[in-house]
Amino acid sequence: MSNCAEIERTTPHDEFEFLRHKLPGWRQDHCRTYEQELEEIKLDLGVPAVLTMRGKEVVLPNLMNFNSLTTITTSFDGFRDDNRTGLDRTLHRISKLPGANDTTGGITIRLARHVLGAADDLLPFILHKKAIPLIGLPGVGKTTLLQEVIRHLAERYGTKVVVVGTSSEVTGAGAIGHWATMPARRILVSDKKAQPELIRQAYANHSPMFIVVDEIGHHGDADAVASTVDRGVGMVATCHGETLANVVNTPTFWPVVGAIREHGLTRQRMTEASFDVAVEVRGVGRFVVHDRVSQAVDEVLAGREPRGVRVGRWPNLRTG
Repeated sequence: MSNCAEIERTTPHDEFEFLRHKLPGWRQDHCRTYEQELEEIKLDLGVPAVLTMRGKEVVLPNLMNFNSLTTITTSFDGFRDDNRTGLDRTLHRISKLPGANDTTGGITIRLARHVLGAADDLLPFILHKKAIPLIGLPGVGKTTLLQEVIRHLAERYGTKVVVVGTSSEVTGAGAIGHWATMPARRILVSDKKAQPELIRQAYANHSPMFIVVDEIGHHGDADAVASTVDRGVGMVATCHGETLANVVNTPTFWPVVGAIREHGLTRQRMTEASFDVAVEVRGVGRFVVHDRVSQAVDEVLAGREPRGVRVGRWPNLRTG
């Protein structure tokens, strides 16, 4: 898709600088010191700022006063009902901490960085499939992987890719999204309950070839995904769980894994699963791929663990 070459690309340093300039001078200097490792900034009224890096916290000098907090808060536009906003052309997530009497008691800034190549090992399994769940526990890299999948789809299908997401860390939540997922179009979801309807609007109103959804599993999501796939639209979605078996054993996902029905003590798949291939994200760069999802679902329903293919950087894995 030639359009991607015309989109202004930013570097991780650029995106860090966009954020740093939103902070008071002394905090800018401290943040610059930890630029490569910085994960989160916590700014609470009346206490020192805290920087999080690789799970460790660094407490900065000086207390956060009302004027400084107000200046930072007003420098970010468009806080939604969930108290979140984003920063143009970045994946950073900015969240307000509600204070007394409808004031802001603090700000949490979560820094996110796009990782080029995160999906490379999976491309032979996913590029020519129409419906793919990315399954994983929090913190294993689902969102990072999803960003790269979107980038590859957008390079091939351009504006025929529509992203429906609640997280600014997927496409960015500012007025201008992140370059890596352009020219895919995006629908930002501020209320999770509205997500099923917005998925339906995406295929009804915007003629997509693929719809990408970050985090399905709430009420109505699976039905919306199943009906989208039934209409011939491709679907990539992330969902919580360690394995495909966890998904199959969760009733909210039953519409997309074969319209499972219970008969006494047994469960039965009534239709083909909506997904062509399922990817378990077991850690950064480690995946288990199931390329016959309906058959794998039957294995789970029979009480057996389906065997997938290990892909990526597993210890002792031969890669050719």
